[in-house]
Amino acid sequence: MRERVAEFERFWATHLDRVEDRAERKAGGRSDARELQSDSKERLGMVMNTNQGQAVDTLEIRKEITIKAPIKLAFEALLEEIGPASQMFDGQPMPMKLEAWPGGRWFRDLGDNSGHLWGHVQVIKAPTLLELWGPMAMSYPAINHIQYRLKAEGSGTVLTLLHRAVGLITPDHREGMPRGWAYKMDRVRQLAERK
Repeated sequence: MRERVAEFERFWATHLDRVEDRAERKAGGRSDARELQSDSKERLGMVMNTNQGQAVDTLEIRKEITIKAPIKLAFEALLEEIGPASQMFDGQPMPMKLEAWPGGRWFRDLGDNSGHLWGHVQVIKAPTLLELWGPMAMSYPAINHIQYRLKAEGSGTVLTLLHRAVGLITPDHREGMPRGWAYKMDRVRQLAERK
């Protein structure tokens, strides 16, 4: 993992050097161009070392439930639960918006151009597969990939969730997410079985 992080650090260091070169060319050899260069290298050095003591971590959660409803209804219930019918543990509504196409956004719209981007649709193959990736509720350096697989089994559906994350994952997310996913999966079951 550290090698991969170092690779990204080298990429961004090179990118920032190019931006710096362009800025210096635009400065046209002004006397403050050297000071700019010195300043930016010091800042770059500080930025490149800010991860000391913080571990890049991974998280993997798998859950599977059986839903007593046809696969089409189960998929519709899934889209409802991660969309407009989403709610928190206490039953309080937390409506989300899902643009159900590849590249579509998954976000919480608070109105007045405010909200939270949770992710994007990576794959959608109704009614058997939905994959999302993005920060989710993690407002820190982390990326998540969520896969929902649905499989018809008799007159019902098996819904399997796989959530993987990498980043500076906080203990509260590590401990709370399994409970959160159990709640969300049960909500999908309830919505589907009511239809």
